[in-house]
Amino acid sequence: MSKLFLLFNCPSGQNDKQWLEDVLRERGYDFEIIETKLYVNVMCQDGVRGKMRYYYRILTHAFKAILKSKENDIIISWSDFTAGFINFMSMTLGNRRKIISMNWLTPRDKKSYWEYLDRKQFQNKNVLITVNALDSKQKYLEKFHLASGDNIYYIPDIYDTTVDFVEPCYKKNGGRYIFTGGMANRDWGLVMQIAIRFPTLSFVCCALEHDFKSKVDDVPENVKVYYSISPDEYYLLMAGAYLVLMPLITYRVSGLINITRSAQSGVPCLVSRYDFTQMYYPEELGSWVVDGSDVEKWGQEVERALEYAQERYISNVKMFQNHIIRHFGPKVAFETLEKMISTLL
Repeated sequence: MSKLFLLFNCPSGQNDKQWLEDVLRERGYDFEIIETKLYVNVMCQDGVRGKMRYYYRILTHAFKAILKSKENDIIISWSDFTAGFINFMSMTLGNRRKIISMNWLTPRDKKSYWEYLDRKQFQNKNVLITVNALDSKQKYLEKFHLASGDNIYYIPDIYDTTVDFVEPCYKKNGGRYIFTGGMANRDWGLVMQIAIRFPTLSFVCCALEHDFKSKVDDVPENVKVYYSISPDEYYLLMAGAYLVLMPLITYRVSGLINITRSAQSGVPCLVSRYDFTQMYYPEELGSWVVDGSDVEKWGQEVERALEYAQERYISNVKMFQNHIIRHFGPKVAFETLEKMISTLL
């Protein structure tokens, strides 16, 4: 009888993928979680030591999966990077493993040191891959010159089932601030321009220090920047905001968890318009998905949101929440994942 082994990219106490564990248990699957001390925020620790710790934990996590599993078992890795090492180790050691490698983002434009590991996953018929943007499948077929994409599946980012959808809370002028955060692909320069446009409004930013400082020379007085904070602190700051901004620099899947989490926090989220972001919004909230990186356009949408009457603010956020609940819940994702499991059994 095959067994499933789950590898999440965070310790159990910080796991925002509880939905997967819950659905597997509900459906009667035999599974085991391989614990890790790895947590998402580890890359916020700048310097060689932080990165060495990150890679060490990924390698040990992957090695545990090889040791614990057998040939007919299925390893489900929430991190495509960890799955790459599992696949490489299993091939090198001659211990073939069936792997579901999840959460592949848009392919990198530039060559990476890890591209060899990526390519080997796509070429292995015992590795099934999930992407979280509909057009990423074709992009990977082109990047790795693959004849078939039968092993590539689409699963969107799912909201965190351990967190409730809270009632929207309209913040009055005195207690308002705008929140922006993230580890990658954020247009910090645009955020600073927007902050300058609204000098009486406070802005709170959570960023990787080296990423932020490489894009911003001068921080306006109405902007407070936090580096290397915990996920709990990050989401607490998000939940207290009047509005979340998520301007992205390029077409690279990123920021999706911030969209779903802002909905759960009862806070509107303005985001750059791409195919992979637009689907998270109902048509009625099309203005929350902003074209380009023009400060005038973004400024107009921020201004419009600031002028919401309390009733409209609350009704719009509830519409946003209902859309996320309806289209980005765990059962939607698990239908696809169950097909993948059946394919490998």
